[in-house]
Amino acid sequence: MGEPAMEIKCGTYAANSLTLHGIWPQYTAARNGAYWPQNCNASHNQVLPGVAAKFAPMWKQYAPAYPASSNLKFSDLASHEWAKHGTCWSAAISTVGSNTQALSHLEDTFFQASLDLNQKYPTPKVLQDAQAAGATLAVSQLQAAFGGPSKVALSCKGSTLNMVSLCLSKDMTAQVNCPPSTLQSSYDNGCVTSGVTQLQVAYKCS
Repeated sequence: MGEPAMEIKCGTYAANSLTLHGIWPQYTAARNGAYWPQNCNASHNQVLPGVAAKFAPMWKQYAPAYPASSNLKFSDLASHEWAKHGTCWSAAISTVGSNTQALSHLEDTFFQASLDLNQKYPTPKVLQDAQAAGATLAVSQLQAAFGGPSKVALSCKGSTLNMVSLCLSKDMTAQVNCPPSTLQSSYDNGCVTSGVTQLQVAYKCS
């Protein structure tokens, strides 16, 4: 999942590319009224300092709000993503106990997977070109660039692109059709559910 950075510095990766939001485990059908698990382990909901230090250089570039020192609107986003989604990402979290090395491995794998997916599914050139030109972009064009309308959800604030969500297989090796709960969501796919046809994709940098 990617989104425009909140405060963009000119000349950086975020100036013309979507930045990383994270991996969100999700059910294909509701379970007890919920479409996704969250906050699955309160005992291991902190990002270990060693893990944060290892990923800090990559987060600074691809996920600028992740570090606690980012001073951005959603500073320390990594902690939120791990506590809410990462603890639900692998059943192994329930067997970690006091084994810090095992917890470190799980966190490392979770955050590396998100960075790998960010590289595998880069910001489409059609979006970068529209952003550079200060032009709008058709919703249908961006859907096509990300695999088609059934495989991507586009979130908007008004008519401005806010987030892109890709739906992946459980092993994260391939895109799959998004479940109806995602495609019909005014949050996940609000660009579509609200009837927006042209997206504003130009973001100021400083």
